[in-house]
Order: sequence, then C-alpha cells, then structure tokens
Amino acid sequence: MKFADSSADTGRSHASKPLPTAGELERLLSQSIQSFYREAFGQKPKRIICHLFSRELAVVAEGTPTKLEQFLKLNEFGPFAQQLRLDLDQLTKPRLISLIEEILAVPVIELLVSTGLESGYTGMLAVLAETPPVRNPDLIPKTPAYQQLRRSYKASSDG
Repeated sequence: MKFADSSADTGRSHASKPLPTAGELERLLSQSIQSFYREAFGQKPKRIICHLFSRELAVVAEGTPTKLEQFLKLNEFGPFAQQLRLDLDQLTKPRLISLIEEILAVPVIELLVSTGLESGYTGMLAVLAETPPVRNPDLIPKTPAYQQLRRSYKASSDG
C-alpha cells in the first residue's frame, strides 16, 4: 500500500483517499524497509522502528547483519566484515532513498546510514526537504503544529 502524492490538489474530490496519518506512514515505511532487506539480503531484520520529526526521519533496524558478515566476524575477519557492511550500506542508500521518497511523497535531501556489527543495529537518518503531508501534523514532534498543540495544552493545564 503506497500513498499518492497529496500535495497536488487541495480541492479533493470525494473519490480521493484522505491523507495518511503519521503513524500509518511510519508503519508502512517499517514494513517496506523490512521487505527491502528481505529481498536484498535474503533475511529480514527482527524489528524496524521509524519515527518522523518534522523534516527528519529516524529509522532503527535490529538484526541487520547478514549471516556472511556474522561468519566473517566470528572467524577473525572483523575488519573485512566491517568494510563489507560499509559497502552494503552505501550500495543500498539509493534504493532506500527512493523507497522513502515514494512513501512520504517528499524529497530526501540526505540519508545517513550506519550499522554496528557488534550490536546488530542499523541506524538511518533521512533529512527531508519538507514535512510529509499527513492528516495529523500536530502529532509529529518538532513541527509548528506540534509546538502549537503543546503550548495550548500547557496553557490549559496552567489555568
């Protein structure tokens, strides 16, 4: 399930789909990245968490090192395994950028990817050109709508 570019026409017809929520986009990204890893490396990460922050997307994937990397590390070829992972992270960046842009419907300015072979975690930080269009922008931390909601809540709880 992919979401169409929602920035085109603000005068929506009744037949068009509503904007997704931030949570729906985060779940779709998690599932899509997991599928990508399964297709690219023959195994899927144990868990992937995606979280939007205004113009940033943070992704944490658990269990990303391949069996080959683990084998190399266990047999004292750690530096070779680390170089292999660096190369794999670089090779996958263009496809991950395309996947993120397709789902969020906004351009990715930069994608930083790093994997720790010891921990088995991969971290990604995507810098986005703009906040993705969502039905609930007030729930994305660091957006103006979120800041306004926090100020409103604070004002109502103080009084």
